Amino acid sequence: MRLLKFASLILCALCFIVRGDAQGPDIAEKPVWTLEFIEVTPSNMGLTLGYLDDHWMRVREEAKRRTQKALRLHTRASAEEYARRRSDQARRAL
Repeated sequence: MRLLKFASLILCALCFIVRGDAQGPDIAEKPVWTLEFIEVTPSNMGLTLGYLDDHWMRVREEAKRRTQKALRLHTRASAEEYARRRSDQARRAL
């Protein structure tokens, strides 16, 4: 009985030390998906679509270009790192 109490105390202490966030999300992470919802009355449909065409679609395309550029840079850096590791392994093998 005494061993069970001691084990329970250690387990509780561990939970307090870790604060229960051992697998919590990283604060710096940003959402991958965003959902935007616009409710428009039928009388304002033309104005809303005009606004979206003039402003929002341009902003969206710019964000898409920046994301694709970052993805290309990451892919190139990954390929260079892979090639460097392969050449290091080949040198070690000789």
